[in-house]
Amino acid sequence: MSTCDCRCAESNKFARLFIDIASALVKESEFEGKIALRQAVRMYGGMMGRMRREFMISAGQKTNLKHAFDDGWGIPCTRDGAVREWIEKSEEQLFVNILECPFARVWNEEDAELGHAFCEEFYPAYIKAASNEKAQINLGKTLTNEGDEFCRISCYLRRTNMSQDENAVCFPDCDPAFIEKEWKDSPMDDAARCAVLKECFRHILESAGLRGTAYNIASDSETR
Repeated sequence: MSTCDCRCAESNKFARLFIDIASALVKESEFEGKIALRQAVRMYGGMMGRMRREFMISAGQKTNLKHAFDDGWGIPCTRDGAVREWIEKSEEQLFVNILECPFARVWNEEDAELGHAFCEEFYPAYIKAASNEKAQINLGKTLTNEGDEFCRISCYLRRTNMSQDENAVCFPDCDPAFIEKEWKDSPMDDAARCAVLKECFRHILESAGLRGTAYNIASDSETR
């Protein structure tokens, strides 16, 4: 395992953007702000997951778990300064420990509870949208939770829980017409993460009528 510091500053922009919006939102709107925060993160996870799903389909690939977290999608990658330990990475099961996370480093310095809320809402929304709504996700540990020394993300995509048509979309051996071909992944960079996150917060805050400091940060065009 190794880290790469070449883009740590860039990945910190996303972490900083989230905590700035989240802190302002909860400070100004308290309980209502916490609800809006979780709604925005769920929306963000869903949008990112659908983007990943659409990319995989356009590349002629199946939407299972094997590539859900590749190349900066879903979790920070090594070029962002993360240290990851893959336990299993297959079509039906995905187990990974995140030993160092550039996002958690920023969030733990400011407000670990808000960072924890992000992880709780993002990963289920992302994985379900990227693969199938019947996917199951468990966050056994998170670096934003006091006492946890790493994040443990466990994902399951069980064929027995899905229909024949759903399995055909997700698994090559369930689709008689599937032809394996070469493909090239497309990395998810920090600027794109920031733009999608701001869009989600703007939408949720507009709907809730919460147009304070958090909304103004999300509407700032600097990081779009």
